[in-house]
Amino acid sequence: MNLVFYLFRLHPLIMALLLLWRFVLPLSIKWYLKLPLGLVVSLCCCKLYVYYLTGGTMMDPLLSRYPAMLVDVLGFAAIMLLLLTIGRDLINVIFKLITLRLSTYIISPHSQVLGTLFIALSLLFGLVGTWGGFSRPELARYSITIDKLPPQAEGYRIVLLADLHVSSPTSKEDLEYIYRGVQALKPDLIVLAGDYQDGEILRLDDKTATISALQAPDGVYAVSGNHEFYSGYLQWLDYYQQKGLQFLENRAVTIRRDGAALFNLAGLMDKDGARFGFEGPNLDKALSDTDPNLPTILLSHHPEYARLLQDKVDLYLAGHTHGGMAPGLRTLVAALNGGMVSGLYKLGRERVIVSNGTMIWHGFALRIDDPPQVIEITLHSRAATAR
Repeated sequence: MNLVFYLFRLHPLIMALLLLWRFVLPLSIKWYLKLPLGLVVSLCCCKLYVYYLTGGTMMDPLLSRYPAMLVDVLGFAAIMLLLLTIGRDLINVIFKLITLRLSTYIISPHSQVLGTLFIALSLLFGLVGTWGGFSRPELARYSITIDKLPPQAEGYRIVLLADLHVSSPTSKEDLEYIYRGVQALKPDLIVLAGDYQDGEILRLDDKTATISALQAPDGVYAVSGNHEFYSGYLQWLDYYQQKGLQFLENRAVTIRRDGAALFNLAGLMDKDGARFGFEGPNLDKALSDTDPNLPTILLSHHPEYARLLQDKVDLYLAGHTHGGMAPGLRTLVAALNGGMVSGLYKLGRERVIVSNGTMIWHGFALRIDDPPQVIEITLHSRAATAR
């Protein structure tokens, strides 16, 4: 843990040194051009240190929207420039090993043209990725047919939100946009799949109050995400419950309409709860009070537990992955989450919906070809559709 701690805090310095050594110094330009270029490249690597110097952290940068966007553009550009440089060097090493021509480059590290192209591509990546990270969510719709769903629940509509990550750069206007959009859908039920905020209640209350004001006829239910435990789990839990959100931390309720039982709604505490002295996810406890004659919908922050519940749950709703954030990175995120990163999956009788997230964590606000989402799910009864 200490090694990870120090590597995290030293990674901007390591990035800067690598880029100075492998990108800036080899360029065939005058020293008086290398000096300012090296300084700018080094500063672009220092996103984490900018947060610290302005009183923030990676959780809550304490920057308003546009300064945070600028820091993100430069930070992502530095990451892409490093990846391009490492990729270039790997290709050159492979070429040298194959041809045994140790003094020859297939991609010259001295080229001014190539260096300029790398910088341009990196800035484009930073601009596109940051613009996507700060974009407003799109509406994604799913229709799910469930065998045991009573006919009275035909057409029942659920809105799923996940990964709001409200912090200082979050725009209150964006939150109001989400609030209005969700309420305009007139869902029967609203569920929230974790990671609601990054920061303290006193600093964020004027923003989180917008989301906690959401209402639906059958209630608003939630489960914790890992970020709840980084910013005061018990305090935020009490805050949201006072606002009317009902948390399903390893427990279940029965959703009813006009006195008729429609389905079980269960929830799991996030697995990071165990690291902070709380219970963590307990699958058996979460399902212990469910009616076996009714279908079960389970809400969890992490998608990975869906594989353990494919014969016990009819619909599993999750977030956490942010949809993978970008091509290439999406493959890694999927591998870390049981192969499920975005969209609809089928595991036996179980259907799994993984949200791209309604917003984004501002510690890594990157999205490319991966829009944020408000998800609307319409339930269909097999008995009703068979008529």
